Amino acid sequence: RTASWVLAEGGDAAVLLRSVPLEKMLDDALIVYAQNGEAVRPANGYPARLLLPGYEGNMCVKWLRRLEV
Repeated sequence: RTASWVLAEGGDAAVLLRSVPLEKMLDDALIVYAQNGEAVRPANGYPARLLLPGYEGNMCVKWLRRLEV
C-alpha cells in the first residue's frame, strides 16, 4: 500500500491538524527551525514550523509536533 498524504500536527492548545499531499511534501516543503539567522520565535512556532510555499498560511503548522505518512 502506498501513501499519498501526510498528517502534520501542531503542539499548540488547539492541536492543529493539516493533511498535506505527499507530493507537495517531497517537492518543496520545509521544516524550519531558524529565520534570518536566529531560532524561530515562540510566537512563530518555536522550535519547528512546517512551511509550505504556495499554500495558504493556515497550512503552515506552527509548533510542529508530529508528521505521519
